[in-house]
Amino acid sequence: MDSKPTVFVLEHNDELRLALCDEFTQGNFDVLHSANANDLFLALNESDIQLITIGWQLDGERGLDILKSVRQESDLGVIMIAEQTNLIDRVLGLELGADDFLTKPVAARELIARARSIIRRKQTNQPHQAECSGDIFNFDGWSLSLRTRTMTDSRGEPCKLTNTEFDLIVIFVSNPRRVLSRNNILQQLDPVNAMSDRAIDNHIAQIRKKLQHRSSRTLIKTIRGVGYIFSEPVYRCSASSSSTMHSALLARA
Repeated sequence: MDSKPTVFVLEHNDELRLALCDEFTQGNFDVLHSANANDLFLALNESDIQLITIGWQLDGERGLDILKSVRQESDLGVIMIAEQTNLIDRVLGLELGADDFLTKPVAARELIARARSIIRRKQTNQPHQAECSGDIFNFDGWSLSLRTRTMTDSRGEPCKLTNTEFDLIVIFVSNPRRVLSRNNILQQLDPVNAMSDRAIDNHIAQIRKKLQHRSSRTLIKTIRGVGYIFSEPVYRCSASSSSTMHSALLARA
């Protein structure tokens, strides 16, 4: 990144907020901060912000409510920061559109590394939006075409998928950051080709192997006792009636 990215730290705990600001400043970020969510939304209109951190609990408001409001306005990177959370809280945060979730105490090096990674992924995904035509999903360097039923990596090399594997990936990228139970998945597959929960697990295991050859992250994560979640943001591009291409970020609440 040629210029300093700007982060907005929203946290009601003054000591923690100032500590986070110091860490971001030392990490070569420009920093805005407040304990008040109204200041965040004013800043979003007035400043070029690339990343937001949101405390789990704010004065009179929940961080999740702020997250939902942010996602209605913007697809900026968001990191949720909490005192302590359980699995359900973390899943809910991801479902509502958080890019990452950290618990206190926050390690400075990890925070900066995760922040830079989120900003880098957002910037990497943006060029694809202008190039898209037809029904295409972009995620983590992959491009999936509904029209041709193909999926290619960042170098344009195809990933060989069975029909069922392709259908499963379409279900996941159509529902990014939303937990899907096995029943949810089965209902969206062709009911004529009904399969068992075990078969779903086996197909997903095969998809993971194929994706992990060219991805450093696990894109389809298991939520024990619940189902699966596609953890990356997904951009869908479609041809418009005008000369411009419009794309929509699907990973919103």
